[in-house]
Amino acid sequence: MRGDIPGSIRGSVSEAYPHLMFEGFTSRLGERVCKVLKHLFPPRDPITSKTKLSNRVVVFKNIEDVIEVRHYVYVRTAHDSVELSEVGPRMSMKLFEIRSGTLENKDGHVEWHLNQFTRTSRKKDYL
Repeated sequence: MRGDIPGSIRGSVSEAYPHLMFEGFTSRLGERVCKVLKHLFPPRDPITSKTKLSNRVVVFKNIEDVIEVRHYVYVRTAHDSVELSEVGPRMSMKLFEIRSGTLENKDGHVEWHLNQFTRTSRKKDYL
């Protein structure tokens, strides 16, 4: 949580809504995972003359069922060029289970779970 980060009260943590980018989520399960990840971030406000666009980008990239997460800030250097700099923590996530309901509801319906010991002739990519 933002409040748990030391120094966040002084304003060192950005509160701008990030642009979300998803790459490699082509299957039906991948589209479901995209929807879940999108709801982790609050919705963006409509662009008006008073609100400024955010310069934060969060990228979720699917590489052989491992979700790589990168956090960038961009600066427009010229009319047609942009400079990216990585600012956030890097993460790698592996999907374990999708369960309907809330975290408190332990007996919710399991939509999908990872089978560790499935015998297949080749590795299957689910996302």
